[in-house]
Amino acid sequence: VMTYTSPTTHPTTSTFPTTSTQPTISTHPTEFFLKFKLDLFTDNFSDETSWNVINTDTNAVEASNKNIYASDTAFSEEFSFPRDMCYKFTIFDAYNDGICCNN
Repeated sequence: VMTYTSPTTHPTTSTFPTTSTQPTISTHPTEFFLKFKLDLFTDNFSDETSWNVINTDTNAVEASNKNIYASDTAFSEEFSFPRDMCYKFTIFDAYNDGICCNN
């Protein structure tokens, strides 16, 4: 399952000026990045499952699974990619019998 979360902005107004001495880091999408979230539930043969996200403009692999997943387990991973590019998500099943069920 591939989930795309569109960035949102919520303008705020304040009558009180504030000063911060600490920098803040945002992992939320911005006008320059989009958020990619992968929710995956593996079957009994999780070692057959792999995936990647390829930048179709450069053919570079932007993200992929780094480890073998545990069987019958839910996983969720999030990434941010530059918004001005095109991407292709592909999930692979090494045995070519699909990701399903308990067999």
